[in-house]
Amino acid sequence: MRKILYLLVLVFFSGCGIINFGSRSVKAKLQNTQFKTTVPFESKSNLQVVTVNVQGVDLKFIWDTGAGVTVLTKQGAEKLNFEEYGNMTIRDSRGHKKRTPLIIIDSLKLGDLIFENVLTAVIEYPKESIINCIAYDGILGQNAIRLANWTVDYESQRFTVSDSSIDMGKNDLIIPFKYNNSPRVNFTLGHAEVENILFDTGSNGLIDFPASLKEDLDDSLFVGKPSRFIDGTSQGVFGSSLDTHQILYPAKLKLDTCELKNHSIEFDKSGKGKIGQQIFRQWNSFSIDHQSQKIIFHGQKKELEIKPKFSVGFKKDSATFTLATMLMDHINYQSGLSIGDTLASINGQNLSDFIEPCDFFEWQSKTFNNLPDTIPVTNNHGETFTLIKSLPNHFKHLGKD
Repeated sequence: MRKILYLLVLVFFSGCGIINFGSRSVKAKLQNTQFKTTVPFESKSNLQVVTVNVQGVDLKFIWDTGAGVTVLTKQGAEKLNFEEYGNMTIRDSRGHKKRTPLIIIDSLKLGDLIFENVLTAVIEYPKESIINCIAYDGILGQNAIRLANWTVDYESQRFTVSDSSIDMGKNDLIIPFKYNNSPRVNFTLGHAEVENILFDTGSNGLIDFPASLKEDLDDSLFVGKPSRFIDGTSQGVFGSSLDTHQILYPAKLKLDTCELKNHSIEFDKSGKGKIGQQIFRQWNSFSIDHQSQKIIFHGQKKELEIKPKFSVGFKKDSATFTLATMLMDHINYQSGLSIGDTLASINGQNLSDFIEPCDFFEWQSKTFNNLPDTIPVTNNHGETFTLIKSLPNHFKHLGKD
């Protein structure tokens, strides 16, 4: 079961790195040639956050291969001086669409790298968006990322960026990808081929397939009964929405030639399919070689560890805290709590103590799943319920508890 936190994906439709507006076209460039450099990143909510410099101002950006275009938040843009270049309709990971202004960043610096002519969408995140808590200034999108080859080292928290081919070891997993705005990879699910799944470093989840695909897949490809995931916390750049997704457990699943064990697949009605950071982090490092169109996972893979969790998620809107996410295939679905219930305290922690959204986000990200295995939760009517840390029922049926 994937970690129940938040996902960030921006889907932007462009072609071959060139974005057209009638007779006008925009293509980003990288000033550097014959280079190899390292860039530090900060790991926040399993995503990579980098410091870029624009017009002498340092900005915090998420490094996101799922974003076809670079993004600057409205508050980030207010620190700078730009004229609007045009506008375009943007669709985020939750299916929300908005017409957004576009600017061109003449020079964007990342360490020693200088990106030029970077088309950028200016977006105002919702007031309560937790994306502000990860990187409040924007997103470095694929229209810039695709200009170099990148190695992500999770242990050192550094990128190695170059314009030369990535070195490959004999134990490395090498996966070819197709390029359709962003890298796309293929899976094998039993005897069925699943193609064009987004390789998305802006997602901190596991594996999502489009819900429409389920109709074409035979039930024999899965084990056990399907479950449902009520999701009101996953966020795109325009906010969250309440959706119910079907979760199934594959009998046999491969990413190219690599078998993935103990993984669930979420069939997402609002998405087009993606693979996220919880898969990538099963290796200590990976590379994206845009020249050869290969993704390289370096060294030995670690098996996904299935840990007991509460499998619920909460949301803060102004001064109101609600239960927003639940896994139906979990003991806590029978706790008496329901989606939309307003809450006063969790394990004795008064939620009203969290004034700022990011304070609550940090607590939920870092503290909540480290609480004792059984905790009390009190709603705004003074009623107390019990949440239990457990594996999903599916894994207990398989004897994995």
